[in-house]
Amino acid sequence: MIESRKTFNLFSISEARNVLFGIATLWIGLFHSDYLNLSQITDNQFLNDFFNTFRGFGNVGVDMFLLLSGIGLYFSFTKDRRVLTFWKKRFMRVLPSAFLIATVYVSFRYVNGRFTSGINYFLSRMTFTYFFWKGERVFWFISLILVLYLVFPLFYKIIEKYKFGGMIGLIALVVAFTFAVRFIAPAKYDLWEIALCRVPVFIFGIWMGKFVMEKKQIPKYWLLIFSAIAIGMIALMCCYTPMMKAFVPGYNKDVETMYIFIYRYPGTILGTMLVILDSYVIVALRRRGQCNLLRNFFEFVGMYSMEYYMIYLNINHYLERIYELDRNSKQWMMLYFGSFVVSLVLCVLVRKVCDYFMAYMQRKPKGAEELRAGKNKWYEFLIYFGLFFVIGFSLIWSFMNFYDGYYILGAAFIGVAVLAVFTRNYLAWRKPLGPMLVYILTAVIPVLYLIRESFANELFRTILGGGKKAMLSTFLVLALTAGAVALNVIYFNKRKELFVEQKEAEE
Repeated sequence: MIESRKTFNLFSISEARNVLFGIATLWIGLFHSDYLNLSQITDNQFLNDFFNTFRGFGNVGVDMFLLLSGIGLYFSFTKDRRVLTFWKKRFMRVLPSAFLIATVYVSFRYVNGRFTSGINYFLSRMTFTYFFWKGERVFWFISLILVLYLVFPLFYKIIEKYKFGGMIGLIALVVAFTFAVRFIAPAKYDLWEIALCRVPVFIFGIWMGKFVMEKKQIPKYWLLIFSAIAIGMIALMCCYTPMMKAFVPGYNKDVETMYIFIYRYPGTILGTMLVILDSYVIVALRRRGQCNLLRNFFEFVGMYSMEYYMIYLNINHYLERIYELDRNSKQWMMLYFGSFVVSLVLCVLVRKVCDYFMAYMQRKPKGAEELRAGKNKWYEFLIYFGLFFVIGFSLIWSFMNFYDGYYILGAAFIGVAVLAVFTRNYLAWRKPLGPMLVYILTAVIPVLYLIRESFANELFRTILGGGKKAMLSTFLVLALTAGAVALNVIYFNKRKELFVEQKEAEE
């Protein structure tokens, strides 16, 4: 479709997607650079105020990111509407890197005495569910995006069937749920509002994806309207605090989260407008051959947006905590620049390591024609990623036990990690021992957990004390064992079916 000079092609958003991801990611990083300001290099008050305002709006980058994610997922799901395949691709993209970074993060906190003991804490951290229980915002975006991946197929089908009405209905339902939580369970709303208020822009992105994919053209004068809307939202967000103090008696930081939706929703609209306007500028510059170096830089950052988000923010917060610098010290600029460079290097390393490892984990068993044709790939993914999780789980716990002096137990966990690697190799070679190793691997984890608790005398004390805790501990052991047996039976039967089908095909 040829674009007229009087129209703007919405497909430009797709063309500029990685550059926009990079802009949004760096803006979020700037937002979290708390002590960075231009007063460290200039006394110009206008420049200082402008920079501080721009940095303070960095959380809008999250809305830009979610809008682009909704559009991108629409493209992906439209091309292949198999739900399990969609989930596999999405989780394969996010979980390996996120799990590796979270493992290092939890280990680092443990060594520095900031780790809360207990298996529940550990698992909730590693599965990114800790945000929903405690509201801690270290990896809150990962927790949100994983949930959005799960519900995306449902959102897609509703929007595909009911079009604009479906999109409005879903947004209304999410907003209604947000306010219901606010009034019924304000403590939970205080924990979740940062995620709940961002879901509407993701839904809008799904609806918008159809027009982007079909290369819908709109009159260029709409860009002026979008610019006016963006300016209006900026003005509203700038006036948020004075406005709240004027209209809400006793407004202060303690009650801010109960009214923050008045700030979040204009941010959602602003993020949407910026994605459209920025894509127009980016594509126009590319066609003229201008700013190529800058665009390539933003595109490079956009390729590692998720890893950068997880690494840069935590490096920043750690350095801010250990260095006692004057707020106006120029050293803050060097600190944040160093964090930026180190984060980019670590992003590339993390992605390369995870890509290599997951490619190894997904290697097809030799001679499995059915698997090459796509049959039961989802099941293979669950098994292989389960082994990937067990390896990381074992290594981090071995590290913690060595650190605490439990050398034998630490060595045992390293043995579990080695066993997981051997299990993967046996699966690739299609040996009958593979399913049995999966069973041993699954069963040995709860056993080692019980051993660890026994060393600490907590298990014996709990059982001897009787009551609900003793019953729960017993139930946990039985449930883990039953789960291990069930996995073994299901997996063995699946492999057996493949063996039979392959043998019949050969005959």
